[in-house]
Amino acid sequence: MASKNITIPERISSKFVLEKSIRLRERRSELKRKLASTSFESSPIAYQKLKIEEIETEVDEEKLNRLSLDIEHGEKKLTDNDYRKAQRNTNVRIISLGEDLWQHKRGLREEEEKSGVIPPIGPDMQGAFVHTLLTLCKEPNTSAKRSSSKQSAMRESAIQVYESRKDAPEGKLWCSIAQDYFNAKQMKAAHIVPRRLGSGLVEYLFGPGSSSRLHTWDNCLILCSFVEESFGNGNFVLIPAYPNESPIKTWKIQLTNIAANLAQLDGKNVLFKNDSRPAA
Repeated sequence: MASKNITIPERISSKFVLEKSIRLRERRSELKRKLASTSFESSPIAYQKLKIEEIETEVDEEKLNRLSLDIEHGEKKLTDNDYRKAQRNTNVRIISLGEDLWQHKRGLREEEEKSGVIPPIGPDMQGAFVHTLLTLCKEPNTSAKRSSSKQSAMRESAIQVYESRKDAPEGKLWCSIAQDYFNAKQMKAAHIVPRRLGSGLVEYLFGPGSSSRLHTWDNCLILCSFVEESFGNGNFVLIPAYPNESPIKTWKIQLTNIAANLAQLDGKNVLFKNDSRPAA
């Protein structure tokens, strides 16, 4: 069924779109010049602000393109099918730019917190809870920059504290979730509280001083690669096997995605090699 032609207000003309498009291109060229002389390493706050402005300009361009498509469709220069396809592509691009914009706005906040321009997120901050949820939901499995030295130190510390080499065949480590030994090269140091939250949100969620433990052994499990990936994707969580146990020493696996290839582990207790446990 053919859709009705869209009526375009008289004040919005092809000339208006063209003039606006020229101004946006000029703005993008100016921002490109500024970015060429600004690096994240030397001026992280200024760099993030420029990137945010650049992406917002791109979003405006895509919205203008969408308006142009409306005009062409209204003038019957585009068929219904071509119009819908072009609009769909434009909408996908706007959504993608929105994701990029979120990353840079979050990066700007982190840099402003570090420099003391704004206070870290706290219980009294308006929108703190929503910001926390967005961080978790919008970035479910990102590979944010990490310190290789921190990661290596955390991994080795966790291996020693949890005694992952105990009773292991040569060159293998114990995975407490899969409950078997695997080649050491396949074993990953998995953060329990995701590192992508950053120190500000960790302090907000768990209290003052908690961010210092973001990269320590008690925020880590040594897992084989396929389990670590599944954990990062949120396919399972760890919950206390006995809610009244204090301190909590017994954890069990609860599957959150029935399609994950871990059905045989659902409800089983996590098997550690000693009495060391992650921080509850």
